[in-house]
Amino acid sequence: MKEAWAGHGARRTKGGMMSEQAKYGMLTKAVIVKQVNDAIFGETATTIALEDEGSGLYVTVSQTAYEGEQKIGITTEDWPAVRAAIEQMLAICEAQNGKAAGSV
Repeated sequence: MKEAWAGHGARRTKGGMMSEQAKYGMLTKAVIVKQVNDAIFGETATTIALEDEGSGLYVTVSQTAYEGEQKIGITTEDWPAVRAAIEQMLAICEAQNGKAAGSV
């Protein structure tokens, strides 16, 4: 039996219409980091998302507080310096918190 084409890249099969040209994939756009029992819209929830305004993908980090959503954008070029600065500040926090916990 010869295949009959119907429309843009579709062909009729015994089970109905099947697309020849449509190829789909899935992309995770966002991840939410939150405390286990908190809601995804709670103030402890941090959303890490992919954004694109026409010049390529970049990452945003946002939290919703009483004042509304607060968001920063990080490009792949920015990330090494931003990451280093965050890690430096976290190390200072750990050192200072450790001193405070051990002091009387």
